[in-house]
Amino acid sequence: MRDILAQVPQPAAELPPELAPALAWTLAAGPVWAARAHFMELRGGAMHLRADDAETRRQLASIAPELCRSLNQMLGARRVQRLEIAL
Repeated sequence: MRDILAQVPQPAAELPPELAPALAWTLAAGPVWAARAHFMELRGGAMHLRADDAETRRQLASIAPELCRSLNQMLGARRVQRLEIAL
């Protein structure tokens, strides 16, 4: 993960704040999950995603703690406390 982050243009502060969570989701999820669950918004500690199907939703829910940790490593602090995954 850190190798991928090293490839992101620095400093991250130059990234528009509204784009940072979407980029973090794409990096944390990887190409397969990011293609099956789409970032909607980050609000009130919840990252809102829209899953393509119920199985994707179930699988993401099972790895949500790991995803939240990865997201917070990229975004700083505890900005993502939970994933809200809609269909």
